[in-house]
Amino acid sequence: MKSFVLICLITFSFWDASSQDFGSNSGVKGLDKMKKDQRYLSVGGGIHFTQYFGDLNPFAFSNLFRVRSSDVGLTANLEYRRGRNVSFYTGLSWIRLTADDYYTFDSSDPDEIANYTRNLSFRNDMLEFTFQARYYFVKNKFSYVERPVFSPYLFGGIGVLYHGPKARIPEFKPSSERYENFGRWQPLRELGTEGQFSSFYDIEPYSTIQPVIPVGLGFSYKLNNTLNIIFEVSYRYLFTDYIDDVSGNYVDLGSLDSDLAKSLSDRSGEINSSNGRNPRNFSNILAFTDPINYTSKYDNQIYEVLDGYGNEGNKRGDDKSSDFYLLTSFKISYILAGKNEK
Repeated sequence: MKSFVLICLITFSFWDASSQDFGSNSGVKGLDKMKKDQRYLSVGGGIHFTQYFGDLNPFAFSNLFRVRSSDVGLTANLEYRRGRNVSFYTGLSWIRLTADDYYTFDSSDPDEIANYTRNLSFRNDMLEFTFQARYYFVKNKFSYVERPVFSPYLFGGIGVLYHGPKARIPEFKPSSERYENFGRWQPLRELGTEGQFSSFYDIEPYSTIQPVIPVGLGFSYKLNNTLNIIFEVSYRYLFTDYIDDVSGNYVDLGSLDSDLAKSLSDRSGEINSSNGRNPRNFSNILAFTDPINYTSKYDNQIYEVLDGYGNEGNKRGDDKSSDFYLLTSFKISYILAGKNEK
């Protein structure tokens, strides 16, 4: 909550700065030529390098550089430079987030073996639309042609994203039969892996449409009269813990209505990693926990799981904090004709 309040204050400060920048002349009929020259529209695009943080990659300084929980994205944007210091920006991005317990956690570390044993992974291809206010520290006193060569800025805003986490289908069903489509990417929300669609639990499904608050800083470099190259680092504050489909507890596997839901809810017993590529260190896993059987109170079937996994009340994730992601972006922008082109 404190983070949210801080983000809102930063965002509102940009709006206040914008009103101070041009609001004093908003009712003046003869707005001076210098002010008009400062206003121009630019279009741009670029690439994001993404970094996810959540249950499958807890936030820590060392994890900022973890390649296995990084991916890429693309963006296109419009920016309207409204005055000496302020611009308004809107962007549409495709963003891929990914993480895997096998790569994140060490089977030989006593503090990490529990999450290694969990063996969950995901990929989430998201569409993000944001509107931002940007404050440039170096004033543009003249036309866009005479704009500063180097201009750092801060930004904040609001946005919305559409997301849908997926995971690879394992090779075998709980009955030991083989899945015909094993290895393919399966949408997870529709399965209700934490009991969201089970009639035995009162758990609301998470929405695929989520608000997002972007804040960050960037640096714009004037390449020529109409082109800028841009470097930007930003933080995306979210209001969901289900970007990775992991948040709460395991449910009784007998409460789930399909083999696929059961398989993707509890993957701790799989011989290979959940990405299907790597054999797991089962000697360390079995030194940490033991296989057990339980009879489901919902369908009276017997399920073999590892102790602490795949049974009602066992911890699957941590719902005390939301997921978030970071974007490191490289962009190029092209300035369209301003109010008074020179």
